[in-house]
Amino acid sequence: MTTHLAFLFPGQGSYVPGLFGRLAERCPVVGDTLSAVDRSAARWGQSPVSSTLLDPDAPSLQQLADSEPTTLHLALFAASVVTFRLLIRCGVRPDVLLGHSFGDLIALTVAGVWSLDDGVRLVVTGDEALRRPATPVGGMVALDCCARRARALLDALGERHLGVAADNGPGQVVVSGPDVQLAHLLRAAAAFGVSATRLRVPHPFHNTILTGAAKEFAKGITAIPRRAPRLRVYSSLIGRYVTDSADVDRIVTGHLTMPVSFLAAVRRVNADGVGKFVECGPKATLTNLVSGALAGVTVTAPLPHRTDWATWSANLRRIRG
Repeated sequence: MTTHLAFLFPGQGSYVPGLFGRLAERCPVVGDTLSAVDRSAARWGQSPVSSTLLDPDAPSLQQLADSEPTTLHLALFAASVVTFRLLIRCGVRPDVLLGHSFGDLIALTVAGVWSLDDGVRLVVTGDEALRRPATPVGGMVALDCCARRARALLDALGERHLGVAADNGPGQVVVSGPDVQLAHLLRAAAAFGVSATRLRVPHPFHNTILTGAAKEFAKGITAIPRRAPRLRVYSSLIGRYVTDSADVDRIVTGHLTMPVSFLAAVRRVNADGVGKFVECGPKATLTNLVSGALAGVTVTAPLPHRTDWATWSANLRRIRG
């Protein structure tokens, strides 16, 4: 029986300074794609982002999250688009695309729902909406437990603005909310013996406290045309395959406030025949989650760090094998 292949598109936190520095000379698609993103960024009033993915001395994840969140999000976007184009250029073709959080928008971009330029415009417009003065200040915390235990902890706390932002696997759930309430959560988790980590993200994503920003974002993207995806996309936000423009609209307008059901998504595509998973971006965050959720599958993260051509080629052989 044929084993299908899924490309996984990571979201917040998947950034490595200078990720493509060692590959750019051997792979023209790297420079070509980054130049295209830079041109689109300039069109929408933003600084170039190529240096963040070519220079190993570029600002860190925390530095960008604190002071240049739009540059960070454009770098995340560009990193996954470049990785996708590299894989396609090397003859690796997916049967399905699966995004996590912000990665849903990137998956839709490479699937042809909108152009690269409009994808950049989406990123910039989203960050403009998040900069509105009324946007609540907050963040996200990863809990090393299942969703049932996480919800029990939240119920015990009784903090109305804390919510499960992402059900990532049997052993990881992400909670988002205001800073003060997240501090209460960290103390409660320690008291109950649950390991908890504050994530390096600039906003409390996937939480209804961002409803105001989500409405502003929806207004700002009404002029961006949408097309049906040319590749099969499964959304961990709406919990099904994307089939029409209504699905796309729901993902785009709800991606700031809707929770991510990544565990359910990987189980579904696995049941549909996907047995190989490839991280289409930096690090190995999503492939590690898949390994913890599914038995008997093959996972590959071709860019877990700054990678040279020899390592990239070895990872390609693993994907094809």
